[in-house]
Amino acid sequence: MSEEGRDIAVNPGYIAGLIDAALRTAANHEDAATRARAEAKIARLTAALEGMRSGAVSVGSRTPVRDTPAWATLEVVRGGFATGALLANGPLLDHERAALERASASDFSSERAALNARALSPEGLDALRAMLASATFRVAVPEEGALLVVAWLLAHGQRAEAADVLDAIAPFFDRLRFYPVPDPRPLPESSVVSLVPAREVARKLDARRPARRVIAMRDSLAWRTLYDRVVALLAESVEGSPLVVARDEVGALVRDAHGDFVVDGGTVGARTDGAWLARARDLLAEITAAARVTPMSKKLSDPRESFTILREALASLARGEPLAAKQRHVRRVLATAMHKRGAPGSDKLDALRATQARVRAMPLHAEVAKVVAARLAKVDSESGIASIEAFTQPVTDTEARPDAPEGAAVPRSVEKKLLRALEAPLEELVARKVITSGEVLAIVAPKITAQVRAAGIEDPELRRVYTAIYAAFRKRRSLLLLALEKQVKVHELPWVAAIDGHRSRSLSAATLSAQTLEQLATLAITGFPQAILPNKLLQELSALVGGANMKAPIVEEIAADIFMGTFSEKYLDAAKVSASLLRGTLYERYYGLPFDRVLAMEAKKGRYGGIDAFAQLCTALAAPQSKDSRASVAHNGTIIEQQQLLTTHNLASLFVALSLKDKLGAPGLDGLARSCAKWIFAQHAQKLPLGRPQLARLKNTAYAWRQMLFFASLTDLETQRALVRWTRGALAEQDPAFAERFAPAVAGLAMAVEGGSFGPDATATFERAKAQRFLGWTTGNHWLFEAKRPRG
Repeated sequence: MSEEGRDIAVNPGYIAGLIDAALRTAANHEDAATRARAEAKIARLTAALEGMRSGAVSVGSRTPVRDTPAWATLEVVRGGFATGALLANGPLLDHERAALERASASDFSSERAALNARALSPEGLDALRAMLASATFRVAVPEEGALLVVAWLLAHGQRAEAADVLDAIAPFFDRLRFYPVPDPRPLPESSVVSLVPAREVARKLDARRPARRVIAMRDSLAWRTLYDRVVALLAESVEGSPLVVARDEVGALVRDAHGDFVVDGGTVGARTDGAWLARARDLLAEITAAARVTPMSKKLSDPRESFTILREALASLARGEPLAAKQRHVRRVLATAMHKRGAPGSDKLDALRATQARVRAMPLHAEVAKVVAARLAKVDSESGIASIEAFTQPVTDTEARPDAPEGAAVPRSVEKKLLRALEAPLEELVARKVITSGEVLAIVAPKITAQVRAAGIEDPELRRVYTAIYAAFRKRRSLLLLALEKQVKVHELPWVAAIDGHRSRSLSAATLSAQTLEQLATLAITGFPQAILPNKLLQELSALVGGANMKAPIVEEIAADIFMGTFSEKYLDAAKVSASLLRGTLYERYYGLPFDRVLAMEAKKGRYGGIDAFAQLCTALAAPQSKDSRASVAHNGTIIEQQQLLTTHNLASLFVALSLKDKLGAPGLDGLARSCAKWIFAQHAQKLPLGRPQLARLKNTAYAWRQMLFFASLTDLETQRALVRWTRGALAEQDPAFAERFAPAVAGLAMAVEGGSFGPDATATFERAKAQRFLGWTTGNHWLFEAKRPRG
């Protein structure tokens, strides 16, 4: 890789920008917990930056920390940068300190070394075996499962395998914890999953604070009584007829040349005896005292607002000062206030204030959330909840709080938070919009995959350990890797490798993997048809492909800023699957793809073990979009996009392996295609600021357009023509400016359906209209962009 290309991938300025954003959060955020998290983030990011500058961390390597094996769980910050810290290291945890009280560390190099040694003593091994039998343990990082595996191996006479594991981990006994976290509650075994444990939902509900605007509204309503008393006292001081807004002969309100109401009636402040003055001074003192308890809002204290004008008029009269020049203005403000809200004592004013009082007395959602948090605290906080109904009942008398009285209903916003802890099948979580994207599906997928992967392990104790280790492993953050290096796989952990030797290759385990693969893939594709499959979810699908003994190449999305200019062999394999499925279809015509060349291409390895011929093809196909061949993120992006077009970013691999074309059927595929178009139009209906937000939308909607083309290409010609008609009709209902800009993309779709193709510049004329291929990446100005953007 050139130095110029490497600079794109490894940029300390990226981390510096993250530090700057975290500093602003730590300095300015109103929530103390958020400020504390920002401070911790700053420390991690600073460690990553210092590691890069000192050379202690080698960016781009799968073993970036010196003298640390690939299997060790690293602390990784956003962007894939290692800080140099190990997650199984760090200060002693509560259970470790409790264990040290029962053991001496004087004969060991560190307290952690003493704890690891104690776990391997006869008493320690007995304790580990007891945990295995009762499932009363937790594994937060994969290393915490290592000695559980050793204990199982020794209990089953596998001394050599146990010795191999200990040989690999013993050099790190002084730093890392290889023993589990004891927990009195057995690990749950279930085919249902929750997005997060009940503990996390309870914590967030308890930390909820009332919205500023809600507090401001309640404070404002609290001032209304004093406001009414000011109005009433000033109205009482009017000599002559009461103040009213003037009306003409037909009853219409009269305004002067400035647009202000014309007021009829007497003079304000003309009737002020000693008793009135005393009441005025008392009321002003109450207002001053109330402001100390509940500060006035900016609106109430604004000199131009009616409350300030009338309060100052009352203060002038209380001091014995006539209103003089202010008389006309005060009369108008006082009359307008009584006209809008009702005169003191009127039914209109009484009804308004009664409504406002009911609003102010309504329970605060944040306080009801705390009641629900307390209910959650009574259940197993590490698992989910079987149903939300028990937690959404109205507040009882024993739970009542000042702003959450008895009978208060649980608001919908709190119910939505509870759903995040609901344990249910994946399909139900998607249907109830708990899982709202492929990224969210990827969060829960490891829980399912862990259970499936463990199904091939016959011993129930070892199966539980594997499930816990696998789930912890999937929480590892991916490293930024260069030169086609691969992320660490779970089987590279020495203690997991030992488990794999006791795995059954039974047909039932492979069948279960295949069934789960189909479940996850179908859910992701049909639930979120417009989105490409995220890398975290692809990791789970790849693991299931292996467990099912299938041949389905799964390829990850490559970040444009770390692209090395080549692709590994599996990308060509995936492209060949796509070519076999889509050769001669609408998809090939629209994108101008040479699938015959792909099928004839040999997997001859070049730089970094990549397939140079495939990379060269992608680069050549990107030429119309990448007019500047110099190394840049945008230039890389155009090449990666062509790779995604050729591989369909895993759609073809999954459709072929799982026979999804037949299972979804033509109506289902057409429905998915239309869903993609609807999503594209909805995205472009949103008003976004210029720059990155619009660029991101362009890329994402171009990817959705590609997904639409894939689904449509698997249907017949008449279905495709119907899709074109529907898309044209849907586009006509959009904003006219966007519809005009997007029309060439739809014309290109119609042309490709009828067998036409684009020219070398990705444009054409069809039915006397311009047609243009819709892609997401370009090094110049994108033809769909709302405004011209600068190059670079």
